[in-house]
Amino acid sequence: MTQPPAPAGQTAVDPGALAAGAGDMGALIGQCEAAADGTVQTFLGMQAAVGHPGLAGSLGSANETAVQVMLAVGKLLAYVGEGLGQSAQRYSDTESTNVAVMKSVHATIA
Repeated sequence: MTQPPAPAGQTAVDPGALAAGAGDMGALIGQCEAAADGTVQTFLGMQAAVGHPGLAGSLGSANETAVQVMLAVGKLLAYVGEGLGQSAQRYSDTESTNVAVMKSVHATIA
C-alpha cells in the first residue's frame, strides 16, 4: 500500500521500508561475518609467515581486537535490524487497528 504524503511538519512512516531496512541489516551482518573471517585468515597467515615472536604476538593481538570489533558491529546491526522489524510490525498492527475502528465507527453512523 502506498503511503499518502505526510502533513506539513510530520513524517510519514512506511512499514514496508522499515521491514526492508531490517533485511538490509541482515545482509550487512553477513558481510561483517565474511569480513571478520577474511581478517582472521589474513592475520593468521601473516602471523605464521612473520618469523619474529614479537611481531607474531602483535599480529595475534590485532587479530583478537579485529574479531572483537567485528562481533560488536554484528551485534549492533542485529539490534538495529530487530528494532526496525519490530517497528514495522507495530506500525502495521496500528494501521490495521485504526482501519478496523474507522470501519466500526462508519458502520454505526451509516
